[in-house]
Amino acid sequence: MQDVLQIFLYSEDGNTYSFKGSLYEGELTLDGYDSIPGISHAYGDGEAAYFYKFDRENTQKLIEAFQTEDLLESIREFYGGKTRHTEFEAFCREHGIEFEDGDVNLRLGWHYIP
Repeated sequence: MQDVLQIFLYSEDGNTYSFKGSLYEGELTLDGYDSIPGISHAYGDGEAAYFYKFDRENTQKLIEAFQTEDLLESIREFYGGKTRHTEFEAFCREHGIEFEDGDVNLRLGWHYIP
């Protein structure tokens, strides 16, 4: 069984930001999509998609760091309805939590991992 939760979805100044989390077999994946009209970059005109992936061990570390039984809800509360990726990444580093992250090329459909 897979648990999925919308972490945030909001619009501001004509831009739309979406971020969701899913737990599957003990592993956490966070996926985001931003639509920012008028901005052009390598991944498409005004669109950006990105992800964070945590293996089972680091998902368990997140559960312990948040001191929770409901990880997705705790992450939603952490974000508070807005984009806080820098703070989330810092939280992970402070707790020794490793993750894979990257961008999704919306034109070609592949992941770029810096």
